[in-house]
Amino acid sequence: MSEWTPTTEQVRSGFASDPEGEYRDPINAASNQRWAEKAFDRWLADHDERVKAEAKAEVLEEAAREWAADPDAWGDNDKDFRNELRDRAAAIRAAAENGETNDPEV
Repeated sequence: MSEWTPTTEQVRSGFASDPEGEYRDPINAASNQRWAEKAFDRWLADHDERVKAEAKAEVLEEAAREWAADPDAWGDNDKDFRNELRDRAAAIRAAAENGETNDPEV
């Protein structure tokens, strides 16, 4: 039997739910839940941007490694271009760690 994995919507709902809050502050319970849902959505968007940045960086590094392993298959054997790919990957990672969502210019 495989383990159950919740959906994103189930995690969002669980994060935003505060059953005790309904009893402590019934007037603002719905407002607090909407606030928590928006906070979760911001977190998820940030997480997704970081995952995309890491994927881009990995692709660039893999291209540089493949090019270095078989330069003739890629055409011109110019080490500067391979280093440019590696530098671009590092810049993408650094931007993601700093919370930047756009690809940095290298």
